[in-house]
Amino acid sequence: MRSYLYTILPTVSTLVAKIVLFLCIVLLTPAFAAAATLSFVPAAGSFSVGSTITVSVVVGSNGTALNAVSGVVTFPKDVVEVVSISKNQSIVSLWVQEPSFSNAAGTINFEGIILNPGYTGVNGKVININLKVKSIGVAAFTFNAGSILANDGSGTEILSSRGVAQYQFITPPVEVVETIKNNDIASAFDTSKVKVNLTSTTNPPDGWSNKTSAHFNFTLPSDVGSMRLLVNDKPDSMPIVVYSPPVTSHTINDLNEGVSYLHVQYKDTNSWGEVLHYILKIDTAPPENFKVAPIDTDIFWFTADDAVSGVDYFEVTTDAGETIKIATTSPVYRVKGLRQGEHTFTAKAFDRAGNYVETSFTFSVPEAPVIEETGSNEKSMISNSNLLNQGTMAITILSVVIPFLALLILVCALLFLSWRSFGGFKKKIDKEIYEARLMVHKSFTLLKADLELDINTLEKASSKRKLTREELKILKRLQQNIEITEQLINKEVLDIENKAGL
Repeated sequence: MRSYLYTILPTVSTLVAKIVLFLCIVLLTPAFAAAATLSFVPAAGSFSVGSTITVSVVVGSNGTALNAVSGVVTFPKDVVEVVSISKNQSIVSLWVQEPSFSNAAGTINFEGIILNPGYTGVNGKVININLKVKSIGVAAFTFNAGSILANDGSGTEILSSRGVAQYQFITPPVEVVETIKNNDIASAFDTSKVKVNLTSTTNPPDGWSNKTSAHFNFTLPSDVGSMRLLVNDKPDSMPIVVYSPPVTSHTINDLNEGVSYLHVQYKDTNSWGEVLHYILKIDTAPPENFKVAPIDTDIFWFTADDAVSGVDYFEVTTDAGETIKIATTSPVYRVKGLRQGEHTFTAKAFDRAGNYVETSFTFSVPEAPVIEETGSNEKSMISNSNLLNQGTMAITILSVVIPFLALLILVCALLFLSWRSFGGFKKKIDKEIYEARLMVHKSFTLLKADLELDINTLEKASSKRKLTREELKILKRLQQNIEITEQLINKEVLDIENKAGL
């Protein structure tokens, strides 16, 4: 029995280890892989019939970069209808399926891709859904289908939850334009019993918006019976439009470009409370006169105008790569690390309301940027385009001036040396000619003596016998050659003396 146990124990241990490993994989894998969410903003609210509201579909990645998102939204078609879908400020770079809707079916479809490095964040906006409330009721917005893929090269599904939004649609409150008496104004500024807590989902405090519709939520004190609202371009007006009973949310449509104010005031059972003035900044137009001017082959300068909210920043992308944000205080950007050849450059100018204008063009890099290494740090050889241009001009000028100066100095030195050495040179020539004359004269004398010896030998032979015809020819030719050679040598020596000025 003991030997049998020893036999099966290793098998049991291996089986238990495998089971534990399997349970760890099954239980822990979802916790690490599923990390992204799909949801609606706002997730709840109360809106009046006839009003227009905007609901955003957003994603949360929980620290995991994502590169694809898709979904199907369902909504109650009997109480609300979709007016339009906006992709403004969407994190999606490329739409596989353009956002679409069907009021007949009560559905909204979208599918898009976020290019590398993907999106990592909490409330990444996918689309904005503009809705109009048709009737009283409760509307639930849900995701009938959805998917979020990780930017991991494998397209891993990481969607962990799909949010639900619920909205209440009510009868619009009765608006009464009330004539404010002097004592009402006095009590309004003197009393602080009732205070207003007001928030907006579309217009941040002191910030700009690119929407002409603004939505507000009000926190109602328990003893409030009515409220007054007013929108105009004056910062300290008294509201005169009464809502009784008061509303918990309100949408203001058709706001004007520029700065305006929402004035809000509550009334309890006795008197009106203090007035809250909420600033509204609206700018729907993108920047104008956007220009990207090349300073150098790979250096660009940006300029744009925006008369309403002002230019906020620039964005640049090269060859669909990383997007770089450029501040307006230093609107110059240098493209780094590009290979030789053609490249695509895309630039955007954003105003403070989020509107932007875009331009794209191609440029050529003639050769790879030269980088010099100092230790482990790499520094660009071009640090400033103006300095580069000035340096190039200086080098061009010096490359002409320096050789000219060197040539001029060399000519002057040669003239000076020639003047100094001419006298010595002439004496040296005289000496050389004299030595040459002596050498030639000596050589010719020796040669002449040898030839005359041969001639005397032939003449002696002629006294004893008659010379042959060939011997007579040789004797005559030797005599003639001596005379001719002596004349030529004397003539050449005289020519040398004449040419040297001797």
